[in-house]
Amino acid sequence: ALFAGGVAYPSLVTSCRGWEPGGTGYMSALTLMDGTDGSCVVNTDDVPESGYVPGTTYNIKVTSSQLAIYKFHSEDGLCLGKDYPSAKASEKSFEWFAPDTDEYNVTIYALCGMGYTTLYSAEPVRLCPAGNCSGAAAYVAPAPTPAPTRAPTPTPTPAPESGSTAVVETVTDVALGETGMKLSFEGVGTDRIKFRLSLSAETWLGFGISAGNEVSMTGSGQGTDIVTCAGGEVRRHWVTSNVLPSGGGETVPGSVCEQVNGQTSLTFERDLAAGGGSRRAVTPGIEQQIIFARGSDGATALTYHGLGTANRDGMVIDFATGSTSAPAKRSGEAQLYLHLALMSIAWGGCLPLGVAIANRFRAKPAWFTWHKRLQITGWALQLLGFCMAVWYCQEFSLHFSSLHTWIGLIVVILGTLQPLNAAFRPHLEEGKGKTMARLVFEVVHKGSGWTAVVLGMLNVLAGIWVVADKGYNAVTIGIAATLATICLTVPIGAFSVGFCCPDKAPLSSSVSPSALEGQRIGAGAD
Repeated sequence: ALFAGGVAYPSLVTSCRGWEPGGTGYMSALTLMDGTDGSCVVNTDDVPESGYVPGTTYNIKVTSSQLAIYKFHSEDGLCLGKDYPSAKASEKSFEWFAPDTDEYNVTIYALCGMGYTTLYSAEPVRLCPAGNCSGAAAYVAPAPTPAPTRAPTPTPTPAPESGSTAVVETVTDVALGETGMKLSFEGVGTDRIKFRLSLSAETWLGFGISAGNEVSMTGSGQGTDIVTCAGGEVRRHWVTSNVLPSGGGETVPGSVCEQVNGQTSLTFERDLAAGGGSRRAVTPGIEQQIIFARGSDGATALTYHGLGTANRDGMVIDFATGSTSAPAKRSGEAQLYLHLALMSIAWGGCLPLGVAIANRFRAKPAWFTWHKRLQITGWALQLLGFCMAVWYCQEFSLHFSSLHTWIGLIVVILGTLQPLNAAFRPHLEEGKGKTMARLVFEVVHKGSGWTAVVLGMLNVLAGIWVVADKGYNAVTIGIAATLATICLTVPIGAFSVGFCCPDKAPLSSSVSPSALEGQRIGAGAD
């Protein structure tokens, strides 16, 4: 919420609407703070102390005690200095075109953004015309289009919120990746655009104006403006998390959603301007990110689109020309890397290696010691890896949205229960056969263990495919493949050596001879 008495014009990309006290922010910035402590300061030293000279251009700086990106707005209607996605800096310079008369005082506003949750408002600075500070009135903009003396290139296209002066061209049948969807659009008047999406399948469709430089359902955390065609209705959603849009969204007047005779089409109009905080503007002449998705054939209600670029993707497009380009591939998140590393080591290395030792090297006195050490280590790592998977899905994906996630859940449950059923292992007495309880234990313990290990190793390999299918870049895929290869090579090698020449794989142990003897007695029954 806006701090008491504060005013500012905070949209970093598309507009110059003022914040009202208590209002929510743009780009998920929920709090606007007082920047007068040095966090956000306007420097007007370039303007003479006696006042500005009408029609003159001045250099105004906005500084911050922290690295930030900046937004500058003047009361005379100039929304200047788009500073996204430029790198953060300690200051930013803006050109301000003074009014061409000496009748007005003009207030300068600025915002400094250090992150997406909190922005800082500079103390407004009022500038007056030279020689008429006392007689000048507060500025009232005569029209939304800046006068020629204030704008280097006047344009007849009135779309001040879109950040662009280009005109929307009529473009038809733009192929949307591998989804089979086609996009057509055309300008409606000077400030609206009409979209039409079509697909030769009867299912739901989704199309969104996004942000950032990677394909993201959430606009890289900044929010995505999505329109869907599902169940015969068109709805508009503001999406800030990786979940299906909830609450039904908003109706889109004049829109059409047709899902008949094996064909689906979505037609709707909208303003070029964002028109609100939970919206994204269309910016002809400026490339911007779009995302799109479709359901499986016959799924006319809104459901999860599934993995793969045949179901969802994104691209960069200029609505002034229809030119498109591929977006940057997605970079791996810290949670994903931790999950990859922990699960590769646990289910690709430690746990299958422990099983290999128990299965192929029982003649070695230390087999049980190494088996136990590896299983305990792998057991702990796989629990941590599961926690990373839950965290990752909560922040960047959906829970249990693929076969990989369900297999992973089964493997973790089986692996976690192994120490519990091992604790109830009935021991054999020397010279006696196996009891029924012992036979049941061996079926449960070994059967669930082998099931978990085989599925776990396969799921480590499947994880590489999931990373690639989610659109991650080559670095992330390479790390996943390298971890899986290194970890899986060790137990596979141990199994190979154990089958062909077990005597060439000695196991050392620091346990006492009496302990080893006890293990031999138990080992004969294991």
